[in-house]
Amino acid sequence: MLFRTTTPLLFFRTHKLVKPPRMSAFQSAYSTASSHGVPSLISANFLLTHNTGRGPNDLGIAILDGSWHMPQTGRDAKREFLNRHIPGARFFGIDEVKDHTVDLPHMLPTSEAFARAVELNEFNSAASKYHVFIGDLGITNTDHVVIYDTVNTFSATRVYWTFKAFGHNKVSVLNGGFPRWLAEGGEVESGEARFKSKTFEPIPINAALVRDHKHIVDNIRKGKSGAGYFQVVDARPARRLRAVIVPSLITTSHSFTGADPEPRAGLSSGHMPDSISIPFPEVLNPATGEMLETDELRRLFDKKGLNLEQEIVTSCGSGITASVVYMALERAGAKKISVYDGSWTEYASKSAEEGSVILKDV
Repeated sequence: MLFRTTTPLLFFRTHKLVKPPRMSAFQSAYSTASSHGVPSLISANFLLTHNTGRGPNDLGIAILDGSWHMPQTGRDAKREFLNRHIPGARFFGIDEVKDHTVDLPHMLPTSEAFARAVELNEFNSAASKYHVFIGDLGITNTDHVVIYDTVNTFSATRVYWTFKAFGHNKVSVLNGGFPRWLAEGGEVESGEARFKSKTFEPIPINAALVRDHKHIVDNIRKGKSGAGYFQVVDARPARRLRAVIVPSLITTSHSFTGADPEPRAGLSSGHMPDSISIPFPEVLNPATGEMLETDELRRLFDKKGLNLEQEIVTSCGSGITASVVYMALERAGAKKISVYDGSWTEYASKSAEEGSVILKDV
């Protein structure tokens, strides 16, 4: 069923689709285009204009709902998708399309498992024998994939980074997500989307976009003066880090108190040595949920003491909001960026003997 809404409420009224204003191919599409000619961020107005399926402006976009919520919110992303979503969208289960052989949340799967998940209606990890229905995504290697989520510009960025990690660069995020789609008067539909299975050829993971615990530990041990040292940005909310000014670290160093506990039971709060606190909401417009403009992001990163010319690794609680900052850095023109896939959940679960030094100021 199709519904038309003018505000993001839980009741619907049926109307005819209002034809959006005519625009050029990438007018109102934000950020720098990739090597495949698609922007990393697109506006709701752009999607309304170029994914109608009924005219010359249609670009044949494959839309994915990449919504994910922290367990304590009590929200069910798949149930919300079935209730209403952008017409033609398919649901991408972050907690399904992952490595089921490790006890860490939504770690990247193998390239073969990822390919199977996006081309068929199942995720099947041979190592774990895990099998779960995630919807028939029916995506090929040549499709332009657009991802959104129901928060704003949030978990969709994790799916964006995942596609890029597996070599699919023809991918974009809907800036401001589902709330912006509704604000622009976009239609919604309910129920499960069905698409024919297609072939998605596995591509080896792009190792330059992914960092693991060993990379982080080696980086801490070599120190800022060591060859190949990279900056680590922590995207977790501020009170779990609590940046404070320390006179002896008045330059670009940051000290975090760990004032609030981690939401995951048994994990210590705190921070990695020399990591830089940039809570992910700071890269978003608080009024619209859209990502800040390029010049605003550059000013923010400069204020934080971040050097965009040097390598940067983003981290967070479990790799979700690290991807928000990853995308913001990409938008700001950072030269070399990657995500610590295991993030704080992995780092804080390991001992000091394994190299996980945790600093606090409380």
